[in-house]
Amino acid sequence: MKATPGGVESDRFLLSWAADGAGSGDLLNLFDDLALPGEAQDEIVADIPTGAFFHLGYEGAAAPRVKFYCEHKSAVAASRMTLYTAWKWRPQAPHVVSVDEYRERRVESQQAAEETILATFGGKAGEIEQGFLDVLKQCAASGEIPLLLDVRRRGGGRNSFDMRCYGSQLRVHNISTLIDSADRELECRGQFAQALEAHADAELGHIAGGIDDDGTAFLTIYYGARALS
Repeated sequence: MKATPGGVESDRFLLSWAADGAGSGDLLNLFDDLALPGEAQDEIVADIPTGAFFHLGYEGAAAPRVKFYCEHKSAVAASRMTLYTAWKWRPQAPHVVSVDEYRERRVESQQAAEETILATFGGKAGEIEQGFLDVLKQCAASGEIPLLLDVRRRGGGRNSFDMRCYGSQLRVHNISTLIDSADRELECRGQFAQALEAHADAELGHIAGGIDDDGTAFLTIYYGARALS
């Protein structure tokens, strides 16, 4: 579920699988169907041998944006600090492809994690920032400092981070402070909390937030991950 100024986007889906479950030929056929340009396909094919898992999904209903993530093997990630590379495009306008790199931010303490979060938002400590810090404190109380990923867009202005809360045992209802703060600061008029109400008991996965290419703040909450048989 994603909150942006004035609205909430709930039509989102992501499917994950092990890299040995699909060959490059299968992916290329799929990318052709999704109108991904050849240059971007070549980049992905070059990255396939480094992948441990792949993730494919979309966001938005009217003009959906397709997203493909290559989750790199641990040895590769350790050497270049990039855990994920993501290609994102709209089949209706395939000539525009964004490439995001998700790099691990090594933090050894709660204080260091707090500083990293605030720095992403330019050092200010507004309501959303305080909401993130509240989630961080709850994760730390469970004995785990969440993994933080710094997200940068090649050639773009996106500056955001991803807080992975897996293992914290938190549920969506545990982060109501953050949800309510996003409703107020992003002027969603209570839509964010209302949309998440039905998922209050779902297990929290990870949270993304920061500043997008156009300079607007955003908050995305991922929850309810499950295995498919």
